[in-house]
Amino acid sequence: RRVGEAALDAVRLAQGVPQGPAELPSAGCFPLESNLEHCSAVSFSKGCYVGQELTARTHFRGQVRKRLLPLLVAPSPAGDAEGAAWADAMGLAPDD
Repeated sequence: RRVGEAALDAVRLAQGVPQGPAELPSAGCFPLESNLEHCSAVSFSKGCYVGQELTARTHFRGQVRKRLLPLLVAPSPAGDAEGAAWADAMGLAPDD
């Protein structure tokens, strides 16, 4: 069954998996902070890659200090003009 790119993006974002340099800047993120080990994108048993020592040490010590997580923002309650304007600008305004 084929699914659209929007559906794949929704699942990816719900799982907190980044995509591309806009969401995963190489200079500021490590693989474990970006949940890449949950996607089988990091091997702890083979290979040789830049940052392998730091990634393996972080994994085996179990100390990931920061991590990307999904966040769901709900529209504000009715009557909040500022919140309603923000929700509308983000495409989250309820359908009337």
